[in-house]
Amino acid sequence: MIVIGDDDKNINKQYNNIKVLMYHKIIDEGKSTSSQWISVGREEFRKHLMLLDKWGFTPITFRDYLLFMKGQIPLPKKPVILTFDDGYEEVYKIAFPMLKDLGWNAVVFVIGDPKIKIDLWNNKLLTGNPSLLNSDQIIEMHEAGLEIGSHSMSHLYLPNEPYTNAWYEISWSKDELELLIGSSIQSFSYPYGAVNNHLKQMVKIAGYKIGCGVYTGPPKFGQDILDIRRITIPGGTSTVNFAFKMLTPYEYYEYAGSKVLHRKNGNSNANEFEHSRKKQKQTELI
Repeated sequence: MIVIGDDDKNINKQYNNIKVLMYHKIIDEGKSTSSQWISVGREEFRKHLMLLDKWGFTPITFRDYLLFMKGQIPLPKKPVILTFDDGYEEVYKIAFPMLKDLGWNAVVFVIGDPKIKIDLWNNKLLTGNPSLLNSDQIIEMHEAGLEIGSHSMSHLYLPNEPYTNAWYEISWSKDELELLIGSSIQSFSYPYGAVNNHLKQMVKIAGYKIGCGVYTGPPKFGQDILDIRRITIPGGTSTVNFAFKMLTPYEYYEYAGSKVLHRKNGNSNANEFEHSRKKQKQTELI
């Protein structure tokens, strides 16, 4: 049994409420706009880091959490997990230096196919096709302590794929990235946040320890380690909105709302992301 301090009940409650934030692209044009919801501006992101520091949060990785569960390391008093999906080059150029300055870590989910150099899946949301991280950048971030996770081989919508295609996307990306960084890949982010029980089983069989969705998992951290619920941080998130997400049990409110939406629309688990995202975009800015 792992003991940190004297009050085990408070400890268990504390680590059941770890918040997992989901970022995508960090842009260099200053404050981003809500129309580019996956793009957060440089200064906007810096402000988020400063607020997290002010409020006493310390970023950790899923790897840290797994080591903690094995009794090998302690966790900080108020851990938070910062994740970046899609593996944009700006994560290396902009976010990585800021994190290094603070001595903080994060989880970067990248595409496994090294032949894919640009984003080909978000062209309706972004202008142009931004560059993705190259192999040297991924290796450097790994060696600096950031966790590298898989975001599939080519960012397909996996629930629509035949079993063999989905298995290839999940398992081969793990193999490719492990060969690249020379270390085990323990976390997987489902493209588009689209997850169902079949995909979770494949992720488990492939050898991942953590699976990250978006809106589909339970609000309590660790209750379903193959469908970790994350809090989206889109461009244009106000300070009030960011505080609401970090300083209240926001994920529980969102979970309750998604259940109501799910019952109303009769959505399948795999399609819930698209419906939830529409609701999210309407209510994101306070």
